[in-house]
Amino acid sequence: MTSASQPMERKRRFHVRPVFLLSCLVFLLVVFLPGALWNKPPAQRTLLGLATVAILSGWFFLLLRPESNSRWRSVIALVASIYLTMSLPAFAYELSPFYWALHHRAPLFYIWPLVHWGYALTLFGLVGSFFGRGRARIAFVVTGTVLMIIRLAGHWLL
Repeated sequence: MTSASQPMERKRRFHVRPVFLLSCLVFLLVVFLPGALWNKPPAQRTLLGLATVAILSGWFFLLLRPESNSRWRSVIALVASIYLTMSLPAFAYELSPFYWALHHRAPLFYIWPLVHWGYALTLFGLVGSFFGRGRARIAFVVTGTVLMIIRLAGHWLL
C-alpha cells in the first residue's frame, strides 16, 4: 500500500452513509417529539400542513424524474407513498377542530383501518418511504416521520 492511498483508506473507513444519518434523525424525532406535542392540536395541525407540503413535493420529484430502481424496492416505495397520501385526510379529520360537528357525517369505513391499525400502517409508511430514491425519498420520509409523530402525540377519538 502506498502512502498516497492511506488517507483515502481512512476516509472510507469512517464514511457514514447519509441514509443512516437520516434514519437516526427520524428515530430521535419519533421518540422525543410526540411528548412535546401531546394534546397540542395547533402544533399538530402545523405538522400536518408540513406533511401535506412534503407529500406534494415528494410526488412532484417522483413524477418529475423517476430514478432507476430495483423492482421490489420501487413497488414498496410506491405503495408506501400511496398510503401516506391516502392517510392525510384521516389525519386532517382527527385533528379537525369541528370534530363534534363532523362525527355523524364522517366516512367511518375510510378512517376505521387507519385508527385501529394506525400504528402498523403508519410505521409501514415511514419504513417504506426509505426504499425510494433521491429527493422523493427525503420528502416521503419527512411525511412518514411527521405522520408518525402526530399519531404518537395525539389521542385518536374513533
